[in-house]
Amino acid sequence: MSTENILIATHQGKRWEMEDRAFAFVFPTHDLRSPELDLKDFFEAAHNATESHESGAVLTALFYHAATHSATVAQLGDCRAYVSSENGKGGMQSKRLGVSHTPILKSEKKTLLERGGKLNETETMVLSDDAHAEVGVTRALGDHRFSSLSRVPDIFSEACGALPRPFYLIAMTNGFFIGGRPKITRYDTTFLQMSWDENPVKAMAQTCLVQSKGMDNMACAVTKIDHDFDHDVLMLVVDGHNGAQAADTIIATAREFCLSRYTNGVEVLEHRPQ
Repeated sequence: MSTENILIATHQGKRWEMEDRAFAFVFPTHDLRSPELDLKDFFEAAHNATESHESGAVLTALFYHAATHSATVAQLGDCRAYVSSENGKGGMQSKRLGVSHTPILKSEKKTLLERGGKLNETETMVLSDDAHAEVGVTRALGDHRFSSLSRVPDIFSEACGALPRPFYLIAMTNGFFIGGRPKITRYDTTFLQMSWDENPVKAMAQTCLVQSKGMDNMACAVTKIDHDFDHDVLMLVVDGHNGAQAADTIIATAREFCLSRYTNGVEVLEHRPQ
């Protein structure tokens, strides 16, 4: 099965251990498949596999279902998902799918406090149960010292049938950006306007590395949906913290989950930008 329409990449930052991971699995489409139920089952399996881990991870999974021309996203934490397409004016338009689960979001802060969670003085970080550690998200897997974190992802679908082809489905960890931040070169103009043959993942990674001075770990997965693409794809990005054990366990769980559930599928091998 061809994997030419799917690219994944990671970058080892200069400051921390490499904790970000990317994974993609492509397989024949089936009109009876339920992406929502599949993603719910996967997140439950990943939670069960990591609940005793001291390290933690946030993640976003994006399931493209070719039979219904829809993208289903399951998000836990502050990894991002986008759908991008041509805007009819020679450029690209990008729509973010979902929100970041951080204490800055009022609804996330409210539910965290209702679960007995505690925040630091600036109310931007969640404290561990013993107040000796902190994380910047309200939802994550692993992190057994943070009992107030939610382990339940937001799951929702986005109709893509009316989009002009080709369009792009993108999942990324912190470090990659699509606009919305000052002094960050726009992702859609530096990446998506390039031809696919020019290796857009590498171009996007290089642009973001310049802006971040190469300090942050990053991972992304991109699928180009053109007229000839008729497969299903599950893309996953994982941003680990306090060690890589949880991130590695989640990727291993994803691999086992896909191989057992989706017949005749194949894992997409990683491309690392130089």
